[in-house]
Amino acid sequence: MGIDDIIVDRLSAVTLDYGGGLTETLLGAPAAAIDNRIGFGRNNPETFVPKSAAENINGATAQAIKYDWYEDSGLTVPANDLIFKGTDTTIYAKPNIIISDENQAAFTGFDEYKTREESSWAGSASDCYTKNGWLSASDNTTLWEIVNLDDAFSGERAMSLTLNNGGTSDYANSKLYIGNGYEFEKNTTYHISARIKRNPEVDSNATLNVYIGQGYNHLDSNGNSFSDYDYKTLNVSDLDDWTEITFRYNASDGDEKYAAPLLRFVATEYAKIYIDTVIISKVCSMEGSNVVASTTEGAKALRIIASYKNSNPEGAEEKITLAGKEYKIIERGIHAKNTNTVADLEAGGVGVFEIAKTSNFGNYYADGENGEKQFSMLLEDLPENDTRQIQAKAYIKLEDGQKYFSEILTIDLGGNVYVPENYQLVWGDEFDGTALDEQKWTKAAYGQDYTPAGNNGGEVLTWPSEDVLNVTGGNLVLKTIEYTAADPSLSAVKYKTSGGITTRDKMSFKYGYAEIRARISFTDGMGYAIWLKSLKQDSDTMAEVDVIEGMGNGNIITANIHKWEEGGHSQYNSYHPTQQYNISQNNDDVDAFVNDYHIFGYEWSEQSIKCYIDGVLFAEFDTTQDYETSGQEVGDMAAFNDPMIFLFGVNPHYSLGDWDDYGFNDESELPFIMEIDYVRLYQDANGINVTTH
Repeated sequence: MGIDDIIVDRLSAVTLDYGGGLTETLLGAPAAAIDNRIGFGRNNPETFVPKSAAENINGATAQAIKYDWYEDSGLTVPANDLIFKGTDTTIYAKPNIIISDENQAAFTGFDEYKTREESSWAGSASDCYTKNGWLSASDNTTLWEIVNLDDAFSGERAMSLTLNNGGTSDYANSKLYIGNGYEFEKNTTYHISARIKRNPEVDSNATLNVYIGQGYNHLDSNGNSFSDYDYKTLNVSDLDDWTEITFRYNASDGDEKYAAPLLRFVATEYAKIYIDTVIISKVCSMEGSNVVASTTEGAKALRIIASYKNSNPEGAEEKITLAGKEYKIIERGIHAKNTNTVADLEAGGVGVFEIAKTSNFGNYYADGENGEKQFSMLLEDLPENDTRQIQAKAYIKLEDGQKYFSEILTIDLGGNVYVPENYQLVWGDEFDGTALDEQKWTKAAYGQDYTPAGNNGGEVLTWPSEDVLNVTGGNLVLKTIEYTAADPSLSAVKYKTSGGITTRDKMSFKYGYAEIRARISFTDGMGYAIWLKSLKQDSDTMAEVDVIEGMGNGNIITANIHKWEEGGHSQYNSYHPTQQYNISQNNDDVDAFVNDYHIFGYEWSEQSIKCYIDGVLFAEFDTTQDYETSGQEVGDMAAFNDPMIFLFGVNPHYSLGDWDDYGFNDESELPFIMEIDYVRLYQDANGINVTTH
């Protein structure tokens, strides 16, 4: 017996086009051989099921999306015939956002699930419920599992919990971390939403209590520990469909191991349930503060700024979206107090300042960067030398009468010294991490890229290693130190310096007011600079502004401006300073000045540049006219109206010209140190001009 004419069909392809360049290709068999010959072609084509839902994860937050599918890119012809055809085809998705990420702090939908062990605090054996659903480090009894679910509320997966199944896991199996990498902020009120339904495989008449809490000890077996936490009571038999439960929860003030957002489930008898789409929302936030000029001579004022996002900007009522639902706002306000005041930061407390608005919400302070509405409190007539700390928090009150509080902001009145009225914070860095934020800064040597070679006759190595450039204790630290290089090619090197950092290729801005709070060695022989240079935009000249610069004389702080162009350079104030700050002449206690932090301010407008130390103007430059002698002009003053970038750095200052007496001489002057506490950039609310890259 012979066999002949066997034809094997090729597979055809269906491309799923999700939009935005995201595609997926499926392969399957059509109904018959491609050339219609008799063979092993199927009588019925294979079918396919395109993805109907997704969770677009972005860090700890996400959007929940449902997809409708169409045969055409114009999304007019529904794709009802979901089969593999004789030719390759494409169908197109129309995404419908069922839950946006607006106001989200965290989203846990279980298509992806990040346990707390992968978060900033790894936990201990007591927290093993966060790893693989195990009971403990020594008992890997499965307490929960993530399962594929055709009718998941969002995405394609949900969490399955088995409750009260006897044995030792009765209590432990009820805990579930819901932060997806997010940890609660202290003293902040959250709105929390979760969807629950019963597993139809198990009939149960159990009563189910669902608790919201934080940290492992707050959710232990002591029933009294739950008295301060919100909980909901449900009948499992009523949970045939996805049911939403919501909580208002105020995170307590504890160490970081108590920052984990947790749900606990307690059933009176055996039950199996599904959990999906747990959303933690933050209702309002503190944006910052400005110390501003007061109308009263010898006084200053403090503006405290908070924000929220109005989801109904065109409507008569203010609303906020939380977990995909809108809630009416009926009140907003701010509380503030001196940290020395014993009273809690609550309404009615002795020494607590309060503002509240219950109508006319359209009257507000400023628009935020991402559509937020900023509102503020102004504390006026504070003493000009007031250095107290102020604490403040904002709140939003919703139509159900519940208040949701922001985190607490602590303000140092000795911090911001002068910010023009109506200016708002648009960019900055507090250096509160453990490493340089490379989304904001580039390490750079004198504004250029690093090269591993010495300068100043080969004696100084400029290189940004951890020993001379680091972020620690809330400061950026830049140093110059003694150094012996292991590399024989750098045998002449005696000293290592950090060079500095710049916002080149990360951020540029045009006009505004900047403050840099820093502590500097102010030692003879030290070179340092807080400076800016322009990006050639409307001018072929590059402008340089030295807000402060040390030229080796530890007693003199000078401000300078320069113009640079190919084949030419000019500067004003550097070598023949007419505008400078003399430390010994301006301070009775020189040691106190040298050892303290100071606020270095830079105010830039279309007409001028002004430089401040601790709120005192010490240099001003008119940028509307050339500063050189007539006939010796270099470049174009228009360069001072091009966008600029920040640069900060330190280095030994070798003898130069008129400064020979103050050049770097010996190692006893080391180390040179510049510690920067923060950089803050403010701009007029009506003229924000910041470009981030």
